[in-house]
Amino acid sequence: MAAAFYNQLTGTHDASSAGTEVDMPGETLLERRQRQGATYVIEAMQDVGVDISGSKRAQLTPPMLNIYDKVINMAQLEYTPDWLSSDPRCTYWNI
Repeated sequence: MAAAFYNQLTGTHDASSAGTEVDMPGETLLERRQRQGATYVIEAMQDVGVDISGSKRAQLTPPMLNIYDKVINMAQLEYTPDWLSSDPRCTYWNI
C-alpha cells in the first residue's frame, strides 16, 4: 500500500514493495487472494482509485535495505524481524 501511494502521488515507480513473510514470491496479490482468500488490501486500494491486484509479492531481505532510503513497515510487529525494526530507515505504520 505504501509503495502504491508513493508511486501514485509522485507519478513515478521509484517505490517498491516487499513482505516480511512471503510464502510464494512472484505471486500477484490477486493470485494470493484467489488461493488464500480474505485479503482486503486490493479492495481498500480500489476504494481510493489505485489498482494493486497485479502487484507481485517479494520477500524482504536484509541486503535489500541497502537500496532503500526509507522503509515503511506495515506488518504486525510480531512478524517484523529484529533486523528490520532496528534499522533507522524503518518506520512502522500501525494499520
